[in-house]
Amino acid sequence: MSEMTTARLCAYSGVPRAVLTMHYGSVGECLGEAYDELADEIRESFAESFADSSSWADGLMLGLERMLARMADNPAEARLCFVETISGDRELMRRRETARRRMIDLLSAERRRRDAWEPTRIQQEMILGVCFQQISARAVEGRIDELRGLVPELAQLTSLFEPVAA
Repeated sequence: MSEMTTARLCAYSGVPRAVLTMHYGSVGECLGEAYDELADEIRESFAESFADSSSWADGLMLGLERMLARMADNPAEARLCFVETISGDRELMRRRETARRRMIDLLSAERRRRDAWEPTRIQQEMILGVCFQQISARAVEGRIDELRGLVPELAQLTSLFEPVAA
């Protein structure tokens, strides 16, 4: 976010400086609001993916597939979600943590609804964390074009957290 200035944001978005300042006050606030809206849309897409799937694992993979396709089609969204939120801006980091907790709540609710076995909160945080770390690593390196092909790798990584019959 340190690269983004009010002038750059206005030029990129086509929004006049006075309008940006009147509605948001600062670039940081504008990006924060955009992040919150995007996080809500992603969480809703995951909820729809769970509804469209017969199992929790299938819903998770469908949600990831949809999110990765969206990020690949919209690199600016990928940067906002997976680069800017780790850039050190405290407000964006706080918003990211809130969105992360809400996503974990969704994962937990869907797991409870479908399965007798529910992973612990830390296991669900690890499932989400391993996925987002892999996505973030590519976004930070500018390899957003690789996101669509990431689903099989994420499926393999998340399967490590599933119970195995003895």
